[in-house]
Amino acid sequence: MKHFLRRFPFIAIALVLLACPPAAQAQTAERRTGLGLVANGLQYQGDFGSDYWKLDNTRIAPGLMINQYLGKGLDLNSQLFYGELTGRRSPDTHFTTTLINVNLGFKLKLNNGWALKENSFIQPYLLAAPGFTYASRAGQFGGSRIDLDKGYLDLFAAAGISLRLGPGVSLFVQSGQHLPLNANLDGTVEQATPRWADRFLQHSVGLTFNLGQALDMDEDGVSDRLDKCPNTPAGVTVDEKGCPATVTRMACPITSTPALPRSAWPNCAAAPIKTATA
Repeated sequence: MKHFLRRFPFIAIALVLLACPPAAQAQTAERRTGLGLVANGLQYQGDFGSDYWKLDNTRIAPGLMINQYLGKGLDLNSQLFYGELTGRRSPDTHFTTTLINVNLGFKLKLNNGWALKENSFIQPYLLAAPGFTYASRAGQFGGSRIDLDKGYLDLFAAAGISLRLGPGVSLFVQSGQHLPLNANLDGTVEQATPRWADRFLQHSVGLTFNLGQALDMDEDGVSDRLDKCPNTPAGVTVDEKGCPATVTRMACPITSTPALPRSAWPNCAAAPIKTATA
């Protein structure tokens, strides 16, 4: 089991790299799925003391993230990481606990069109994600072995900020606390494990690659969902709404064929379209 746990992060990251296409697009209502590669820092607190907000015993843990767009203010978020917590009191009292943690919950986004635009550069959020912690503990307590493999229900809450670097990638930073219920991660000998005996912080930084392709039937660079002027002829310059940008407040063009219908120029003045006669 421990041999598999050592190899687990490299296998998982390889699978995600294979799944990511070379050209991802922005995550919106059409592009709903984002895959993230994450570096985590884990900080333990329990019977051996507290490493919260300290760098000297922060343990690095690789992780993966999948984000699913549900609406302007809400995403479904899942996270997975592999890491270790350690502590030492003396040569015969110490522990090393290997963790595999999986969480699934909801991300409340503040770039919801009210406080910030959906495609703004800065995108703060809050996250609530219960999950499961599998802990493989090894060590000694007073010279006696305390090895144990066990799983626990995990409660996780975090806050973070995502920075939109481009149409297909974002950088995010996040901090949150894990509360594995009744977990004895450090192997302290006690009659009954308190409900919140051991816990840990997870500080994360990562890149999110957004997948999918928005429909654009007239190929003007504006998705059909946002295109106010569908079926724009090829080669016509359009604005952010997909409408011809060069004909605003201008007379409608003259054409000798019915190939360019009046409906293709909704922003032009109401002058009639002239048709050449034989």
